[in-house]
Amino acid sequence: MQTRDEYVEWLKQKIDEWNAQINEFDQKAEGASRDAKDKYDAALDEMKKRRDEAEKKMREVAETERDAWDQRRAQFETAWEDIANGFQQAWSRFS
Repeated sequence: MQTRDEYVEWLKQKIDEWNAQINEFDQKAEGASRDAKDKYDAALDEMKKRRDEAEKKMREVAETERDAWDQRRAQFETAWEDIANGFQQAWSRFS
């Protein structure tokens, strides 16, 4: 079982990966036609929204008292899965 601090570190790594994917996607969008660029931009907006949600959730986890971590862990993991699924759906539209 991960400690709260280990979970926060894992979240940071995932967010860093997403930032790299966003940057890669942004570069693809720059060279796209106008129609495609609009679609890329919509997907980018969605990915950034999900990344921002993940950062917010990471801060919530980091601020959770260690004693409460075990009780709230399942709640955080469920929220993370929803955020991650939304990010992956936006990424998969054009990758």
